[in-house]
Amino acid sequence: MRIRRSVGVRPRLVATLVLTSVITLAVAAVALLPPLENRLRADELDTLVVVAKSMRSSFSRLEPEDVKPGSRELGRLARLLSQRATARVTILDAGGGRLVGGDPVVPDSYVDARTAGAQDRVVRGTGAKGELRAAVPARAGGRRIVLALSRSSNDAPRAAQVVQRTFLPAALAAVVIAAALGFAVSTGMLRRLKRVHRTALSVADAGPAAAPVADPGRDEIGDLSRALDTMQGKLQRQEEARRRFVATASHELRTPLHSLHMMLELLDDGLEDDDTRVQVRRARDQTRRLSGLAGNLLELSQIDAGVPLRTEPVDVREVCRAVVAEFVGPGPPVRLELPEHGCWARADPGAVAQVLRILLDNARRVTPADGEVSVSVSRPNGAAEVAVEDTGPGVAPDEQEAIFERFWRGSARDADGGFGLGLAIGRELAAHMEGDLLLARAGPGARFVVRLPGESPPLG
Repeated sequence: MRIRRSVGVRPRLVATLVLTSVITLAVAAVALLPPLENRLRADELDTLVVVAKSMRSSFSRLEPEDVKPGSRELGRLARLLSQRATARVTILDAGGGRLVGGDPVVPDSYVDARTAGAQDRVVRGTGAKGELRAAVPARAGGRRIVLALSRSSNDAPRAAQVVQRTFLPAALAAVVIAAALGFAVSTGMLRRLKRVHRTALSVADAGPAAAPVADPGRDEIGDLSRALDTMQGKLQRQEEARRRFVATASHELRTPLHSLHMMLELLDDGLEDDDTRVQVRRARDQTRRLSGLAGNLLELSQIDAGVPLRTEPVDVREVCRAVVAEFVGPGPPVRLELPEHGCWARADPGAVAQVLRILLDNARRVTPADGEVSVSVSRPNGAAEVAVEDTGPGVAPDEQEAIFERFWRGSARDADGGFGLGLAIGRELAAHMEGDLLLARAGPGARFVVRLPGESPPLG
């Protein structure tokens, strides 16, 4: 079954940060840009009012005779206010009559100024052409006057346009920065997660003895790494206890099982009742199977314990001759094909013989009585290879790798099948000799190949 891989963490994190930035900038644009021009106009009006109020103390010091139309002193203060506020200034009396400033031909008629003078309050607003106007009541020479200021509002639209033009590039730059930060943060996170992932895979492949990789971080990833290390330590202790138990149990079982087998043989020779002899022979077969299981478990415990194998030049042809001779008897015949010249490998002769026994035992078990098992030796590309072929049903496609796992028994097993340890032991022995055991043909008629590193024949 093919598993579809979902989108990774990095694209999702970067996309989340970019989307968050885009939404935030969009909300900011909607909330700030449309009312920006009005806010700038309001700020300009506030500035006019503040400047006018700051000048009221100067007007209050005027003498009564200075508060009249065309007064030189009143005009001087009006010009000073115009310079400070950068606006046109007209000074009116409380009734709205012009004192100084404004157009002398066309009388000034400021509604805002009359309102400010009558109600003694500041009046501000925007004219028909968009100019800014403010009327601030004041006192001069004991009389109430009105300071009327006006100016165009071109600065506010220009400032708003500048902000609007620069907002989009700034927003794009912010999105790019968010994407870069997301990529950098996700890269660091993924690097740490990959270390945890590699550790988990190494534990799955090599077992709890795989080297741990601790993450020093104090976040969730660091907690996950430390939890994995704790689990690995517990698994390693459990695995060591299991190996000690298997080694002890298998070693202790071999002697009583061997004694029981010998007693059953003696009992079989002394019995005369046929039914009883059949039962005794069945018991002998079961003790033989249990002895084989104990031997396999002991061999596995030695492999797990890392007991080193011998390394010496081995004539594979002679090993094959000796092992095939052990299988002469009832069952399918074993045909041996050997090259004319020697085929030497650098290996452990006992381990090579054990692997070959495992393959021949499995092959004869699945081959029908009228079939045949063949053993051939070759030397391709300088390596030594031993191939064992049978004429049985073969290996199912979904079991071609699983058959090399410990305690795996195929779907085509029979009642007298093994315990699922033979091929696992064979592959591990081959690996300890820097070789390999593989399934070269699945069937029908399986073909297993033992590949060992080649060796030159010894001199003399």
